[in-house]
Amino acid sequence: MAGETKDVWVALMGVTGSGKSTFISHCTGQKATVGNGLQSCTRNVEVYSFTYRPGVMVHLVDTPGFDDTNRQDGAVLGEISGWLSKTYTEQIYLSGILYFHRISDIRMQGTGKMNMWLLRKLCGREAVNKVVLTTTMWELVEEKTAELRLKELEETEEFWGYMKKNGAGMHRHYNNKESALHVLSRFVPQELNVEPEVIRLAIQTELADDHKTLDQTGAGKMLNAEWAQEKESLENELVQVREAIKTATQERDMAMAKLLQEQQEEMKQSVERMRVEQEKLRVTMEQLHAERLAKMKEMLEQQRDATDSLNADLQQKERQRRQDQKRHGEEKLRNKKMAAEQQKTIRDLTAKLSPVQSPSSAEPPPWTPPAPQVQKPAETSWHFEHIQSQDTIFSPHWTLDFTPDGKKLVAGHSQKHISVFSRDDKGHYHITQELKCWSKSMWKRKGYSRIVVTMRPDGRTIAVSAENQRIRLFEMDGSGTFRQTQKLDQKARIMASSPDGEYLVSVTEYIDGKVQVWRGFDTPSLPMERVEEKDVNHFGGSIASAMAFSSDGRLALVPTFRLGLD
Repeated sequence: MAGETKDVWVALMGVTGSGKSTFISHCTGQKATVGNGLQSCTRNVEVYSFTYRPGVMVHLVDTPGFDDTNRQDGAVLGEISGWLSKTYTEQIYLSGILYFHRISDIRMQGTGKMNMWLLRKLCGREAVNKVVLTTTMWELVEEKTAELRLKELEETEEFWGYMKKNGAGMHRHYNNKESALHVLSRFVPQELNVEPEVIRLAIQTELADDHKTLDQTGAGKMLNAEWAQEKESLENELVQVREAIKTATQERDMAMAKLLQEQQEEMKQSVERMRVEQEKLRVTMEQLHAERLAKMKEMLEQQRDATDSLNADLQQKERQRRQDQKRHGEEKLRNKKMAAEQQKTIRDLTAKLSPVQSPSSAEPPPWTPPAPQVQKPAETSWHFEHIQSQDTIFSPHWTLDFTPDGKKLVAGHSQKHISVFSRDDKGHYHITQELKCWSKSMWKRKGYSRIVVTMRPDGRTIAVSAENQRIRLFEMDGSGTFRQTQKLDQKARIMASSPDGEYLVSVTEYIDGKVQVWRGFDTPSLPMERVEEKDVNHFGGSIASAMAFSSDGRLALVPTFRLGLD
């Protein structure tokens, strides 16, 4: 009906660190937990909702990957299947699935192949055309290399070839909000009076309509077969290990026999673990829903306990604040009373020390204490003393910046490197790190352009750019080493950081360039967002010469002038 909000449900799938959480952050503005390391961040199915446009609400369903470091694949399949079948019975249907893959991966890993096979089984042939295979992290790979990898993915049957032939879509995600909303537009009706298309996945109909147990579904059978093959391989190896233990014992090689026995025990545990996982797949949809409900209750209990603990802490702090406020008030009253008593004592002493006046004598003027003699401090002379010279191969240095503690100096050259100097115990600076930045000039043959280096006020992050280099961000890790965290889609000839470190303002070119404002300089691990852009001509000139922020960060000064031609 007109005026009602339309709901579009889209599932996000892929291995840990493939870009699902970052994609969610772009769409919703919420900082979803990003899993760039080895530990999986998404343990349960979670839903993030946002308004795509007036009248359309998009719900992003974040799912755990089958490479979860803390859970077996069977538990992950049970979690995803439980959510899908539960929403299916409640007539909540998906409009599509985004499967994320890092184009920066040199080759398709085993877990990636497993994810693809399970995705095919979860969807079934009828729903494949609503899957969009989404590649991420294009900014980390040379374009030619990335194109070759994408071609291999699309042409290899066991990778993406099968799904592409059966109607799956392809999308290159460029790590920004515009790119994220663009791929979602495939599932959102363009006309207001049109309902979004929905799909019914094979796993949903198998569990809800056909009343199969999880191990009888296509995905369950595939996972079961994988385990059976792996278990058979382990059992064959166990036979060989037992023979090796027997031989080592006969040869009285006790050290080898002990080592083999430990290996045998580990293999037995692996076989038993697989048997238990196979047993766990023999569950019905109702059992999956009951398990999910129990987990949700447990999570609610944990959240309630955490909330109670937080409230107790807040109440304790409030009591402490009131006690401190009361104590300060009492102390203030005591000081005020003491000051009044001292003033009274001074007046009494002054009256006693004053000379007795005769009735006819004129009353002297009231006594006032003499003005204290302020001794003017001696003038302090300041001078600078030369303490060190540093010769470098790549001179001259064009940009220099110290960290606030003075322990590091970052220097941008007119050639190929950015040098990071560290101060030793004697106060001398030495090069401890070099960041590559090929600064080829577009105007000088065999020449190099100026490298621009801008440091965040706290010294933890630097932004680097050159005439032919896009803006790159480097963040200092725990060991004091700068490491690249992201690469923006623009280059800069001039840059400056706001005093609070949240904004980075850049000028793309000296002549007829653009002034761009980026937000998120204080959180370099998350993608920065360009929030404003204006031509230099907008400020009354065609050439930008410098940039500076006011101390409160509310004003950014960009001096400009026009180039005059005779």
